[in-house]
Parts: sequence; C-alpha cells; structure tokens
Amino acid sequence: MQVILLGTGYPRPDPERAGPATAVVVGEKLFVVDAGRGVVMRLAATEFPLSALRAVFLTHLHSDHIVGLPDLFNTSWIFKRYTPLELYGPEGTRELAAALLDFFAVDIPVRRDLTEMHPGAGATINTHIVEEGVVYEDEDVRVTAFLVDHRPMGPAFGYRFDLLAPGEPLAPTAAVPSAPAGSVPGSGDEAPASSSALSAPPLAPGEPPMSQAEHAQPVIPSGARNLLLRSIVISGDTRPSQNLIKYAKGADLLIHEAYLPEHFDKVDSPEVAARLKAYHTSAEEVGQVAHEAGVKLLVLTHVVPGDSDEIFLERARKHFKGTIVVGRDPLLDAPAPQISLATVDGRQVALSDFRGRPVIVNFWASWCVPCRDEFPLLAAARARYAGDGLEILGVIHDDSSQSAAAFAATYTAQWPLLVDADDVAWNAYHGAFVPLSYFIDRAGVVRAVSYGPPPSASLDDYIAKIL
Repeated sequence: MQVILLGTGYPRPDPERAGPATAVVVGEKLFVVDAGRGVVMRLAATEFPLSALRAVFLTHLHSDHIVGLPDLFNTSWIFKRYTPLELYGPEGTRELAAALLDFFAVDIPVRRDLTEMHPGAGATINTHIVEEGVVYEDEDVRVTAFLVDHRPMGPAFGYRFDLLAPGEPLAPTAAVPSAPAGSVPGSGDEAPASSSALSAPPLAPGEPPMSQAEHAQPVIPSGARNLLLRSIVISGDTRPSQNLIKYAKGADLLIHEAYLPEHFDKVDSPEVAARLKAYHTSAEEVGQVAHEAGVKLLVLTHVVPGDSDEIFLERARKHFKGTIVVGRDPLLDAPAPQISLATVDGRQVALSDFRGRPVIVNFWASWCVPCRDEFPLLAAARARYAGDGLEILGVIHDDSSQSAAAFAATYTAQWPLLVDADDVAWNAYHGAFVPLSYFIDRAGVVRAVSYGPPPSASLDDYIAKIL
C-alpha cells in the first residue's frame, strides 16, 4: 500500500495546504479518505488516473472535509470513471449524495447524452452508510471503520486499511451496504454496515513473500527502514480517543490530526478557542496516542497552524519515540526549493546550476527495494532525452555515501549523487517516502511529482511536462 497526503490543511485557506484529503493506493486501485478543498488538483499532481478511483470514505460531514467532493465526483466521471462512485460515510451521506446529483442536474445529461457521450453509470452514486466494523473488502485490502469523538459533530469515524496476505479468506462480516446503482434517495433500501469490531490481525512471521505490486510501493524512511505499509490508520477529526487507540494497535502508519493550543487562543475568542480545543487533538496528545497504540510511524495532518513544523515535532516527541513526519501537500506549479549539496565525490552541486534545463530531483537510498526498479528507468530516460538536456539529481536519503555509490554503480548511474546528511533537501521537498521524484521545468518550476517508481509510459508523460 501507498499513501499520498493530498491535503493537510484545515478550513482557513492556505495556498500550500489544500483541504483534508488522503489517498491510499493498493496496486492500481485508488481510495480517497475525505475530499477537502483542492482534492482533484492534488490528485492531478500524481501519476494515478482518476479512473482508478474505487471508493471515497468520509470521516464526517464538516464542510472542510467534503467541499471538494462535487469536483471529485464529476471530474472523475468525465475522465473515465465509468462505474458508480462508491461513497462511504456517516448518516447524512445519502442526503449529501442526492444534493450532488441535483447540483449537476443540468451538466450530467449534456455530457452523457449530447456531447462527450460518457457512460451514465459513472454519473451515479452508490451510498454506503458507515457503522463501526468492516465496511469494504476485496482480494487485496480490508477497510474497517471505527468511531472517534468529534462531538458535537457526529457520528465521526476513522478508517483502518489492512493489506491482505495472499490467500487470506475474506471476512464474513465484510458485506457492504449500498444503494442501488444510480439511486441515492434515503429510501431505506440500504442495510446498516456490520457492527463487528473486526480488524486485521498482525501478520505472522514466515508470511508469503511480497508480490510484484508490493515491491513497486515506496518505503518508509528513517527509523522504519524497509517497512512496507500493510496497515494504515487515518484518524479523521477527533479529540484523543481510546477507541482509535484500540483500532490503531500495531499499525505501520497512523495519520492523525494535530493542533497547537496557543494558535486557537491567538485567533479566536476564549469561548470559541475552548470549544475548538475540546474536539481536536493537540500535538502533545497525538504523541501519547501514537505511543499507546504502538504504531511504527506517525504522520501529522490537518495541522493547525500550518507553519510550525518544529513545534509539532518537539511536542509529539515528548511521548512518541518512533518516526514522526509533519505532513505536507505535494509541491506543484511552484518554484522548486533551491538546494546545494556535495556529491559523493566531494563536488558541490546546486539546482540553480541547471537553470534552463529540465531536471528530475530524485530521492532514493540503497536500502530502498523499489529504487532497484526505478534506477534503470531513470537511466534509460536520461539517455533518451539527452538531446533535450535532461539531468537527474539523485538525493541520497538516510544512507551512507559508500553504500549509495556502490548501489548506483551497479545501475551505471551517471548523474550527480548528492549527500543530504542533514535532511535539508528532504525537508524542503516535503519528503515522506522513497523513492520520490520532482519534475522541474526549465524555469525552475515543479510540474509533476512521482511517488514510487513510475511506469515507463508515465515517466515519459512527466518528462514531457518539463521539456
């Protein structure tokens, strides 16, 4: 599994942080949790087509978590999601879905019947009213909903994604309630989801080896080296929740909201600040939650405010000693952060040295299994576009110069290999996973971002954006 933070902001508009939204990718299947402001534009920065969208899971119905849903519904249909949108959420989701169809009541018939002639099924919605328990399951992944505490907004849910081992039987409680395709009225046709508190058990030692699809996924950095994501928990909005801790036990990754109390004190009245603090989780409390749950990696999202990464890290670390990442949106259509680093052979190389040329800034490590798939693709692309001046800057993450140089030599990498010992470039480019590549045009603007080794055809598409 792979995670992409599509939006890490909150209701206050921030050009660097879109509204709350997280993508979970399983093979070629795309799942989106919450659909805040800008979700489609952030998806457009990835290599994943909108046609890959399998389901949308809403944690709750606050406006900042659903305002991008109309765009996601309609635009994914226009761009080849030709099956009904599978929409999961709490009570109120049926009415939301019906309002979406009303909103596009003029647009849909034109695109379906008169101009593009898109198949009509994609312009319909199957609603699934969530209760605690397994709400989605296929041959690859199980999704379990669990209640969190965001009162007075409610019900509110978090979601746990568990990658299923090859041959693992489907859970008997995994029947998913839905309205008939094309139908969204609250007609009572939908059965409630199972209330079973089932979550996937820990994977046992000696489990079957990874599939090829798993090898193609990014690897978690630093303190969780070589950990492939098999279990992901997304909190949604909540105050500290014992139920969340229960469902997050032993997860590889916990993505949790966080705030700084002094920010609410500064920008709101005392009464409003007290109410906001009462239904969110502070940075220090998030660290305690992650510690009690025993997760391997903690990623903070829905961060309030959006410009205090070091304070968030300092406070979360008081209780959680594992790897912590303050989430950031993907950089896109913005000037690439300037970096100047030494190569493994001691030369100083700066991104500005390549102004006027297309550049790929690629974060990698010798211990990264997917990087072994990516290096030959990059080498072939560099040779293929040599006439266009394409250069690659390979930024080494959390690895020794010696190991990295030996690895690169195996793949005959001829591009500069940059040592980022203090994570200066990593932090500037919002690093969270390797491999990670930024495609920068001749004017120094980021035009695309790739998470994991892209297929060769996608790599050519990305490079075309920067030539």
